[in-house]
Amino acid sequence: MKKLLILALIILVSAFSFSQSINITFQVDMTIQAFEGNFPAGANVVVRGSFQSDFGDPGGNWQGNLFQLSDPDDDTVYTGTFNAPASLAGNTYIFKYVIVNPPAGDNWESISDRQFTLTTPATILPLVYFNKI
Repeated sequence: MKKLLILALIILVSAFSFSQSINITFQVDMTIQAFEGNFPAGANVVVRGSFQSDFGDPGGNWQGNLFQLSDPDDDTVYTGTFNAPASLAGNTYIFKYVIVNPPAGDNWESISDRQFTLTTPATILPLVYFNKI
């Protein structure tokens, strides 16, 4: 009986530890920027915003390249899925997509800040065009 109780406790703790994070997916279409010459080969796309510290970025908010997106299928849609602590569910954050092009510097979206509210079990942000509402 004692072994069964310990096994049940281990299963419960394991299940609880897996539910300690919420996946959030960012996605941005870079087609127009590439066509206009604003997104050259070799450039990257990152997400920066008020969420970074809460999501574990040691550098703080609104900086760095920790939240880099990728385009594995070369369709110019860049995506990235990151883990957020489950305790942050319900929190609202603001952010922007940024083109990181080391020779030319960073190119931030010039539109108003974007916003999301972290929801469980996962948050998938809608596909948007860079610099377009």
